Amino acid sequence: MSIWTQLGASARRLFGVEGVGNVVASLSDDRILEAISAQRTGGASVDLALTLSTVYRAVQIHAAAASQLPIRVERRGSRIDTPAIIDEPCFAMAQSEWMEYLVTSMYTRGEAFLRVVRAPSNARIPHEPLELIPVNPDEVQVHPHRTTNGNDLPDTYTWRGQEFTTSTMAHLKFLIVPGYTRGLGPLQAAALEVQGALDARDYGARWMTESGMPEGILSMKAEAAPDVARANKYSWYGLMPDGTPMDSDGKLPKRAIKVLSGGASFEPLLLKPADVQFLDTQQFTTTQIARLFGVPASLLLAAVEGNSQTYANIEQDWIGYSRFGLALATRKIDAALTRILPRGQKARVDFAGLLRTDTKTRYESHEIAMRAGFMTDDEVRHLEGLPPLTDDQRARIAPTPNEVPA
Repeated sequence: MSIWTQLGASARRLFGVEGVGNVVASLSDDRILEAISAQRTGGASVDLALTLSTVYRAVQIHAAAASQLPIRVERRGSRIDTPAIIDEPCFAMAQSEWMEYLVTSMYTRGEAFLRVVRAPSNARIPHEPLELIPVNPDEVQVHPHRTTNGNDLPDTYTWRGQEFTTSTMAHLKFLIVPGYTRGLGPLQAAALEVQGALDARDYGARWMTESGMPEGILSMKAEAAPDVARANKYSWYGLMPDGTPMDSDGKLPKRAIKVLSGGASFEPLLLKPADVQFLDTQQFTTTQIARLFGVPASLLLAAVEGNSQTYANIEQDWIGYSRFGLALATRKIDAALTRILPRGQKARVDFAGLLRTDTKTRYESHEIAMRAGFMTDDEVRHLEGLPPLTDDQRARIAPTPNEVPA
């Protein structure tokens, strides 16, 4: 028995879940550690990471942005009516909730799964996709593709005791790393950094009660014997040398005036509020999490030291976020939906609404497009969510013969 096989057996005992055994049994020795790591980064560790306000906010930003994005379908570059499977991919949730689930899954678990429900073989359209149901990645075991008798077999999946193929289970990996069976997400890639942020948060929260930091120092002009020093310490807290209260009726207030003798003096150890709250550490953690999740600091309501934020560069941050942050997750959704559409059709998550500028700038852009001739009135109205112009409206806005075009 190799050391990796022993490690796999130990992992099964450690985690107490059959899923690890299934994954370990299906992997070669050099992938066992990856399977164990995938189990460790799921479940409770993700839940714990979400207790960090910066992590929760970063995930919530991605989820909120994704829930606002409509899905368009094109054929040969031209938009067509949205098929029912795209307009309502899952009967149990709205399209916005479906998008939110998938994007949240990819940013927290590093991957998302869709169970593809197909029509029976005797249906009018055999094996037509009817529904795309999101599945919890923690419940799915992935069996990587292998070569058998010279044939390269695709991945297979196990979910709740059922076997699935790539035609009935779509696997959306957030970041595809060669040699990795599962997708790699921010929380999995930077597990140590997230754990450091949790440790810093917890240490700061327990500082006042569990740090062991004394309230102050009682000092004496001359060196005092241990029993004298102990008596002074107990006296400060209103206790006799044997530990019993000095005030037998218990009416002495806790903040009563203290009387010192023998040249003793008390010096409190005071911390600034910023030091007690570890604000510098919190600021660093916020910047670190923003970098990890690809979220502009402005969206996390955080200021980056030495970086002057204006309306112009904040807007550029948002554009960069859409292109190089959220787009990675939405492209996976594009590909999964395109695979279930008829050949020649392509699904695309539309970012136009998310990237809308302020009203004045948007209208000026429309005017330029119409003057240049590459957009019509109705196309502009469609972008603004308005219906096409009627004949009466066209007649009212048409220039009269006496008018000279600008």
